[in-house]
Amino acid sequence: MKSYQIHEITDSQIMYNHRPIMLMFTLMGSVLISVLLLGSLSIYASSSSVFTSSGELISLNKTEIVASESGIVTPSLSPLENRVERKQKLAAIQTESGSVDILSPADGLFFQEPSLMKGKFLSPGDPIGVITSNKEMVIKTEVSKKDMMHVKDGKTVIVRLSEIQTEVEGVISSIQYVHNEEQGNVYSVLIEFTTPPESQKFREGMEALVVFETAPQ
Repeated sequence: MKSYQIHEITDSQIMYNHRPIMLMFTLMGSVLISVLLLGSLSIYASSSSVFTSSGELISLNKTEIVASESGIVTPSLSPLENRVERKQKLAAIQTESGSVDILSPADGLFFQEPSLMKGKFLSPGDPIGVITSNKEMVIKTEVSKKDMMHVKDGKTVIVRLSEIQTEVEGVISSIQYVHNEEQGNVYSVLIEFTTPPESQKFREGMEALVVFETAPQ
């Protein structure tokens, strides 16, 4: 009579025998999850695509300072100390009859005429500099013709000012066609701040990056 030897099958052996099948299902699950994630990301990207345009801050409130009499200019403010107050001395002109002080007509930033230097002769009307106010600031940028389909009056944009590490919200207030020799046909776009900026941080000439959101395709 034949005898049969019965071997006990342990749980670990069962797991080992089914390991290839389990691995296959695990891989299929991972692939499916990846596809779903990529699909959702592509949908999000298509609904929130953006393009950017570089620009700068400009002041709408400017006062040009010019020489009132003929004479020799004496040293004016240092370019590093260009924040001025009303009636502050900007420069002086030495005339035949004496010295004439040039005073600031308003609070703001004084941008000295680059050619102005000690000993230069000035005639009446010659430029000395410009006073700008930070209370009426806008961002000016240029947008190419191909991107204009996404630019509309009243549309909200994001403005990033890396120099002071600030991001603010703005709204498109003006669009004007201009011809740029380097870029060809472009549009000049003015953007107003939705909230008035802090005057101590913002200044004319500061570089800005404007982020325009495009419509979903």
